[in-house]
Amino acid sequence: AGLGRAACVSSRWARLAASNSLWASLAERVWEGRHVSEACRAQRRQHGRSALRRSLAESEARHIDPSLLCELTWHFRFKRAAGEHWTGSDPYWQGARARTLRFEPDGAVRWEEEAWDGLMWWRLEGGSLLRVSHAQLGAFPAERLVRHPPSWGYLFTSPWAVYASFPLSRADDDASLTDRALGRSVEPWQWAEAARYNEAAAGESSSDDEDAPPPFPAGV
Repeated sequence: AGLGRAACVSSRWARLAASNSLWASLAERVWEGRHVSEACRAQRRQHGRSALRRSLAESEARHIDPSLLCELTWHFRFKRAAGEHWTGSDPYWQGARARTLRFEPDGAVRWEEEAWDGLMWWRLEGGSLLRVSHAQLGAFPAERLVRHPPSWGYLFTSPWAVYASFPLSRADDDASLTDRALGRSVEPWQWAEAARYNEAAAGESSSDDEDAPPPFPAGV
């Protein structure tokens, strides 16, 4: 009799484990507050288990499609290594929300309430390197794509700046978003690009151009 009851319970558990409603509910709980693709959300309705498994794999992907890059609203801030000239006018460092922008399909960078709007362009290399250039300031060092585990969000980081697919605020950011933590994701070749950028900027600057912004600090 005991074995019969156990078999019955096991059968019920097996049916429950195969229930899409169970997996769909679990996926919804896991996804709360996290970046999840629309494809996974659509799949959850009929194949919750597969959708959850797919989302876990996507959360670790270190590449992004241009279409998704353009679909998201991005949040930008400078790092301290950029220097006081840049952090001094950065809303993030003044205690406000970081600036927001969109990467347009035509290659333009569209800023909200930003004087640089209409002056910047973007290019994505291999789905993991973002190159942004400015009409007057030239091409900046590449931003390298990493992921933010708590939110499954995307981060592009370089020696001087951060682009995030989720809001940035000094008051709310977790420890993984500090300059020190993000600095571990910056590769030596990115610092080399930063040094070359400064060398070129110093060579092109004119001593009588008092309005020209200073080169970024070399930083370490």
